[in-house]
Amino acid sequence: MRKGQGLSVNMMILIVLGLVILLISIVLVTKQFKKGDSTITDATKCPNQATNCKTSCAANEDQSFRTCDTQGLLCCLPSTNPTTPTP
Repeated sequence: MRKGQGLSVNMMILIVLGLVILLISIVLVTKQFKKGDSTITDATKCPNQATNCKTSCAANEDQSFRTCDTQGLLCCLPSTNPTTPTP
């Protein structure tokens, strides 16, 4: 009697098991990336948007790189280098 030329049952089980492990890994990595994205987005939002998001910043405020929820508004934060008036 001749043995079959196809894949053995053991090899098929190993292939299926490998695919399952690969899929689980992809799902876990994708969830981590989504979690990381929300953290980055929260960190770049303008704090206290009700008072800090404006159409233009005042002289004693600096425009921040942070973003406002309403498009077109600037994130204006108190200046870190206040200018002293010259006499």
